[in-house]
Amino acid sequence: MNYPRRHFLKVGAAGAALFAVGCDKLPRELRDIPFLSAKQDLPFQPSVRTEVDPIVHMLNRAAFGPRPGDFEKLQKLDRDPKTAALSFFESQLHPEKIDDEDAEYIVRRFETLNEPLGELFEYQETLLQNELMRATLARAVSSERQLYEVMVQFWSDHFNIDPSKGDCKWL
Repeated sequence: MNYPRRHFLKVGAAGAALFAVGCDKLPRELRDIPFLSAKQDLPFQPSVRTEVDPIVHMLNRAAFGPRPGDFEKLQKLDRDPKTAALSFFESQLHPEKIDDEDAEYIVRRFETLNEPLGELFEYQETLLQNELMRATLARAVSSERQLYEVMVQFWSDHFNIDPSKGDCKWL
């Protein structure tokens, strides 16, 4: 078997990409290689029920949607799905009692957000805005205080100030 050099380089790059980032994040150029683009069956299957599941409804309304394991965790709260959803909501109403150390650990990498406001004038405005957006997204995805983060997003959007206005880009 004699492969053209281009095909050999694609396969080699695909192997390096698989090793580095995993199969689901391949670049577009490498997706046309037959053995790499095989579709995988994901564990998620859409519901065929006609009634609304209270647990899913609560996760969609009081959180940024169900994360892996959230549905099962809420099911364990009570046998009745409505009671389980209500107890989840009740626990979310007291965010100070929820351990959120994992989210804080993730957000800790954005060092500029912990700096005193006076020192932020020394930073590039694009760096500050990018770190703020990335930290907000990281909290939304990883926080156990989902209702708190939903409300932070709601009020931030409601009282939105364009970061390009004057000194707002640093504050």
